[in-house]
Amino acid sequence: MRLLRLATALVVVVLAHSSHALHAEDAGKVDWHTKLIGIPLRDRPFVPNFHRVPPYRFKQSWKSVILTATDANVVAGLNPADSSVVWRRQFTPEDPIVNMKSNSDVIALYGRGEPKSETDPFDPRGPVVLATLSGSGGATLRVFEATNGALTFETELHKPADGILTQPATLSNDIVFAIDNETPDIIALANGRSVTRVNGFTGAKVWSWQSEEAADSVIYTKLAIHHNAVYVLGLVKSFRSYTLRVTALEVTKGTVFATQDFHSDIVEANDAFVSILARSAAFPTIIWVDNGQAMSLALNEALDNKPVKVNDGKFERVLDVGLEHSGLLVGIREDGSAHALSYEDKSSTVIVKHAFPVSKRSTLYTDAIYLGTLDKQGRPYIGRTFWMHSNQVGGTHVMALSNGQIHGVTFPFDTNTNGLIVGAAIDVAQPEPNMVVSRTFTTSSTGALQLWQNQKLVWGRDEALADLGAVEFVDLPEKKAVTERTGNEGLFERIFRHVVQLQNLPVYMVGWTQRFLATSYELNAPAPGELWRDPFGFRKVIIAASNAGKVYALDSTTGVVLWSKLLGTDDRNGYAKPVKIFVMKTAAEAADPEVLVVAQHHLDGQPTETLGYHFNALTGFQWIQEETTALGGSMIFAKALKDAFLITTTPRVVVLVDSDHHVHIYPQHELANTILAKIGHKFRFALPADTLANRNMLVGHAISMDDPYPLPAVEVWRTRMPPGEEILSIIHRPQESTPPSALGRVLQDKRTLYRYLNPSMFAIVSASRAGPYGAPEGENGLQKSCAISVIDGKKGTILYRAVLPTRPGTCDVKVAFAQNWLVYHYYDSVEDAKGYRYVTVELYEGTGPDDKTSSFDASAYTPNGLSLHAIENSFVATTRAVALATTTTKYGISSRNLIVATAKNQIVSVSRRLLDPRRKLGKPSAADQEEGLVPYEPLLPEDPRMVISHNYQVLGVQHVITSPAQLESTSLVFAYGLDLFGTRVSPSGTFDVLSEAFNKVQLALTVCGLLVAIIIIKPIARNKLLKQKWYG
Repeated sequence: MRLLRLATALVVVVLAHSSHALHAEDAGKVDWHTKLIGIPLRDRPFVPNFHRVPPYRFKQSWKSVILTATDANVVAGLNPADSSVVWRRQFTPEDPIVNMKSNSDVIALYGRGEPKSETDPFDPRGPVVLATLSGSGGATLRVFEATNGALTFETELHKPADGILTQPATLSNDIVFAIDNETPDIIALANGRSVTRVNGFTGAKVWSWQSEEAADSVIYTKLAIHHNAVYVLGLVKSFRSYTLRVTALEVTKGTVFATQDFHSDIVEANDAFVSILARSAAFPTIIWVDNGQAMSLALNEALDNKPVKVNDGKFERVLDVGLEHSGLLVGIREDGSAHALSYEDKSSTVIVKHAFPVSKRSTLYTDAIYLGTLDKQGRPYIGRTFWMHSNQVGGTHVMALSNGQIHGVTFPFDTNTNGLIVGAAIDVAQPEPNMVVSRTFTTSSTGALQLWQNQKLVWGRDEALADLGAVEFVDLPEKKAVTERTGNEGLFERIFRHVVQLQNLPVYMVGWTQRFLATSYELNAPAPGELWRDPFGFRKVIIAASNAGKVYALDSTTGVVLWSKLLGTDDRNGYAKPVKIFVMKTAAEAADPEVLVVAQHHLDGQPTETLGYHFNALTGFQWIQEETTALGGSMIFAKALKDAFLITTTPRVVVLVDSDHHVHIYPQHELANTILAKIGHKFRFALPADTLANRNMLVGHAISMDDPYPLPAVEVWRTRMPPGEEILSIIHRPQESTPPSALGRVLQDKRTLYRYLNPSMFAIVSASRAGPYGAPEGENGLQKSCAISVIDGKKGTILYRAVLPTRPGTCDVKVAFAQNWLVYHYYDSVEDAKGYRYVTVELYEGTGPDDKTSSFDASAYTPNGLSLHAIENSFVATTRAVALATTTTKYGISSRNLIVATAKNQIVSVSRRLLDPRRKLGKPSAADQEEGLVPYEPLLPEDPRMVISHNYQVLGVQHVITSPAQLESTSLVFAYGLDLFGTRVSPSGTFDVLSEAFNKVQLALTVCGLLVAIIIIKPIARNKLLKQKWYG
C-alpha cells in the first residue's frame, strides 16, 4: 500500500510538472479552435438549404437554420445570421450518411401553425426534425431536432453487413414523413427493397414490408406519400433501359394494395422521376422523362391509372427542387431552358406553368442551379442561381409561383478566389404584395460557403480547411533583421529614421509598462499588414494546402486566415490535389520566407501531372517559372509523383521522384544542379515496390549521376517483409534544424547509454493478410495482424520490428518517431488482454551502456554502425488515439512530450517520464530517484491536467504537427482534420520566463526603493568620509 501511495504521488508530481500553465483562464488566450463541418455533399438531399422552424410552444420565436451533410460525414445546422455552427454530429467512417430529409415543409403545410396562447395544444406532429439514413443501403435511421441537433431516436433498419452498395449512395433509400392523422411518424426505404414505418417520437417500428424480388433485377429508389397509402417507386432492369414499377402499401399497416409495372423507357436510374403531392390533389403524381417527353402518372391504391404525356412536355430531364408538397418541380428542355411544372387542380394533371427567362444554354453564363423554398406564410418560390461570364458576377432569379413574376439580383462572387458555384439555396420573404426580398446561399467547388444579401456578402466560411492535405509551419522574420537586410542604410538615413520613430516613443513606453505589469504572455494582435516575429517566437505562419485545391496562410496564435490562393481551374476538367509543402527560404535566409506546394494535377483519361506552386509565405505572391499550366503552377514533370524530399542546403533544393523512378529537382537552375552534383552520390531514399506480387518489398534507391537529366534512380538494396504482408505507410522522422542537445543518457552509476541517431532510419507500418493479395473482403481477405519496423535507409537493414495483433480487417496503428524515440499505439485483440496499448521504444548504440558506435556520423560501410539495442515497454490506455506527435523545441534541451489526439475529441500532452521504457516495478531505489524514474504502472493515467484542448471539442483530428518557438521551453502544436486547433505547451515548464505568480510590481518597488536609498545615503556617506579625513 505504501508503494502504491508513493507511485501515485510521483505520478501526480510528473503530471503537475508537465501541465504547466494549463489553466481554464488560458483557454482562448494561448490556444484557439476553429469549428468546421466540411464541404457539403452535392447530391440533392444534402445540398444546404434554409429551413424555417415555427415556434413549438407559446411565445417562442421563429427560427431559421441551414441544414446540410458534408464529405466529412457530418450532418450540421448553421445559423444564417452569423454562420456559426448551431449543432453538428459526426458519424463514424464505417457509417456513411446516405440520405437525409427534414419535415419543415410538412410542418409548414400540414401543421397547426404558431400557438396563439398558452392553452393551445402542442402540434401532434412534433417539432421540426432532420432524419438521416446511414450505413450500407441506409441501415440506420436517426432523427435530430433541427434547431439544436438533439438526437430523438436511433433505429436499425437492417444489419449493415446486409446492406447493398449503389452509386450514388442515395439510389437505394428514401425518407418521407407521414401526413395522415397528424402523426410525426417516418417512413423509410432502405436497401432498395424494404420499407419501414417508425414512430416519430420513440423510434419503435410500426410495420415493415420487404420486397420478394431479387435485388439484382428490381431496385426501389423512392417513396411517395398520401393520406391512405405510401407508394414505393422502383426500376426493373431490362436490356438497355429501366421500366417503372410501383407498389402501393396501406399507410397504417403496410399491407400491399397492388403492384404494377408501367411501360417506360428510363435510361438513367439516378433521379429518374420526381413525385409531387399538392395539398388539394386526390392522389400523388410522379413525373419522369421518356425519350424526351415528360410523362405523368396519378397514383391510386389500385394502380389502375395510365401514364399520360405532359402537354408541351418536351424535356431533357425533370428536377426535384424540394417542393414536393407544393406540387412543383422544374423541367429542363434540350436547349437548357427551364420551366416550372405544377399540379393543376382544375384538370388534375401536371402542366407547364411558367418559364425562366434567359435560361437557354449559353456561353455567357454557366448551367444554373435550381432549388425551391417556402416563405413564412408557406408560399412557394423557385430560385435559379448561375454565374455570368460577361459581367463576372453571380446571379439569382427568384420565381414567385403565385404569379410567375421573376425577381433578379446579382452579387460579386469571386471565382478567382473561391472557384465555381456548385450549390445554391434561397431564403425569401414577401413583405408587400409585389415586393420579394431574397438572400442567396452559395457553395463553391473549393468549399467556400457564402451568404449574399443583394450585392453584400453577409458572411463566409472556408470549409476547405476541414480537408487539409499538407501543412507546414513557417517562421516569421524579425523586424530589425529585415530592416538590416533590405538595403544599405547610410548615417543620415539612420538618424532620420530614428528621429521619425521618436513619435512612437510614448506608445512604446505605455506598451512596455503594460507588458511589464502583465501576469501572462498573451500576444497582442499585429497591426494590419504587419507580420513580424514576436519576442518569444509564438507567432508563425501555418501554410495549409487543402485537398479542395486551395492554399491558406493561418496565424498560428489566432487561426485567422492571412491570405488564401486558389490553385486554379482547368479547361481539361482536371483538378489539383496538394500532396507536400516545403519551406524553400526561411526567415533567417530572406526577408520574405518562401514555400513550395507540390500538387498532383489529375486529368480524366490523361496522365497525372506534377506541379509546383511557389509562394511568398507572408503575402501569397506567386513566383512562376517559364513552363506553366492552365492551373498557374510550374510544370515539374508530366507524370505522377512517387515521393519528394527536401535538401536543407543553401539554397534549399527539393528532390522529386516520378512514377518511372526518375529524379527531378526544384528549382531547376544552375546552383541547384551544382548542389545535387555535390550530394547526389550520397542521397538515398526508399519506396515500396510497384508490383502487386511484391507489395511486401521495400526498395532502396540511389541517384545515377552519370546519366542525363532527369536522373534515373537505381536500386541499391531490397528488404522483404514476411510473405503475405503489405507495406501500408512510411513514417519519416521530422527534420530538425539543430543537432541533438545530448548524445546520451547518463545513468545513476555514471555510465552512459548513447542514443542511436542514425539520420537515415525511418519506420514502416505493414499488414499481414489471412489470404492472398487481392482476395475479397471476408474470411480470406481480412488483415489479421500489423507490424511496425524501423529500417536503416542506407542498407535496408531492419533495426527493430514488432508484430501487433489487431482487429480483423483493420490495421489502425498510430506512430510517432523522433530522434531515437519511437511510440506506437494500437488495439490489442488478444483474448483476456483486449484494449488499447501504447508501446514506447528507445534505441541505443551498442549492446549496453558505454558502448559507443557514433551512429550519427556512421555511413553504410562503418563497422558496427548497425550495432544497437532497444529498450521498450507497453502501457494500457482507456481511450483510442487518432493521431500522435512529439513536441519539438529550438535546441532540444526541454523534454519531449507526446501529443495525442484522442477519440474523445481532446488533445492531450503526455509527459515522456510517464512513457519512459526504463520505468521499473517496485519501490524506486535511491539511484532510480536520482535518475528521475517513476515506478511502473501498466495503466497510463487520464488526468484532466494533461488535456491541453481544455473544454474544446476538437472533432475529426487526423494529424498533429509541432514546431519550436524562440523560447527553448515552448513548443507550438497544431492539430487538424475536421476542426483546427492551435496551442503551445512547455514540456519541462517555462524555465526561461518569469512565472505568472512572479510579483513584478514588488520587484519594481524594491529596485526603486533601493535607488532612492542610494540617492539619500550616498551624500551622507560622502560627508562622513570627508569628516573622517579632516578630523581622522
